[in-house]
Amino acid sequence: MALSVDRIKITPGYLVIYQEWEKVLRREEYTTPMINQPGGYLSSKSQIKLKLALNHLLYMSTINRSITTSKHKEFNFRVNMISLTLSSTQIHSDYVIKSKMLQPFLRIMRNRWEVENYIWKAESQDNCNIHFHITLSKYIHWSDIRATWNTIQETMGYISRSGITDPNSTDVKAITSFRKWNSDVVGYIGKKDREKKVKAEQANDEHYYKNYMMLDACDLKSRKEVQLKRPIEGKIWDCSEVLKQINCREYISADMMDDVNLAVQEAEWKSSDTFADVIVMKAGGLNRYPHLRKKLNDCIGLALSNKKNKVKQ
Repeated sequence: MALSVDRIKITPGYLVIYQEWEKVLRREEYTTPMINQPGGYLSSKSQIKLKLALNHLLYMSTINRSITTSKHKEFNFRVNMISLTLSSTQIHSDYVIKSKMLQPFLRIMRNRWEVENYIWKAESQDNCNIHFHITLSKYIHWSDIRATWNTIQETMGYISRSGITDPNSTDVKAITSFRKWNSDVVGYIGKKDREKKVKAEQANDEHYYKNYMMLDACDLKSRKEVQLKRPIEGKIWDCSEVLKQINCREYISADMMDDVNLAVQEAEWKSSDTFADVIVMKAGGLNRYPHLRKKLNDCIGLALSNKKNKVKQ
């Protein structure tokens, strides 16, 4: 006989309360999960995972840092959003660009600049070139970013083909507040892919729709008719190991009940169905719920500890 127990998923912005059914599956009842095949755009499930990783990144970057610029001015800093673009027409596949250019840049971020937490997302531009958005929890001067990316670009010939010695191939934006975070990062990433999906569904001409679902399609006529950017080959986004490991699911203990009840009462928005109750917290998130905050901090601490142990091995 199966028993149900109350569990809670704790994130920086929302809570999910659900019942978990304890049951041991017989071998004949087990089915192998389907392998996810990327369709060139973020799926709804991937958007949820990406936004959760972004909010964990912001939660872990709550200490404002005072950064001195070359003009001797100081400003509060939480996270950076970097954009990397190609300086000339893309002549390699997305797979090659990510392997030979994006990955070396990420290695430099980790090793030279000691960036521990980051998230990257690939997108196609109107000119069909791939470009990347990287959100990270450490300040890096724009000149270092551009010099590094341009050096990597030239290993594949993108600088010399542009005819410009030092092209402006990067953009750096400091995210200084929660409101700016929602508008510039979380909202931006979700909105773009929702628009792509809606436009694809609204494309009545099957010929043009199929062209856009082909990974190598970048036909100007098709793009204008369907009003879509081309899909990305292979992986669309990824994040650092610690952000992947954070998964705070806990049994609801007696010391958590007061926080859970208060969160339900004060919720900015909530939804219930047969399977779960979703509670979206007001601005400030877990600050009013110390027991829930401690549980999430413990989960983050475990992920950080696992990473250190993995490095030692």
